[in-house]
Amino acid sequence: MQSLLCFFCQSSLIAGIERFLKQAIVDKQTSVASAALVSSMHLWAQNKEVVKRWVNEVQEAMNNKGPKILFFLSFLFLFLSFL
Repeated sequence: MQSLLCFFCQSSLIAGIERFLKQAIVDKQTSVASAALVSSMHLWAQNKEVVKRWVNEVQEAMNNKGPKILFFLSFLFLFLSFL
């Protein structure tokens, strides 16, 4: 099931909300960061080039000392970005 953000967001709007998603990916709360990573993976199908620019933020989230779910989601995102 796609997140609500991905349902309403068109590919032309992704660049407009890019800054907010980048901030959410590196957020201290793991629930916010996890939701942003899952949304990013859903948005991947709509606009790969914009989502690929978020690799630095994802790597930062991966280095976070938080729960392993963030590491897993970050790893999955990085895998998708190299496809």
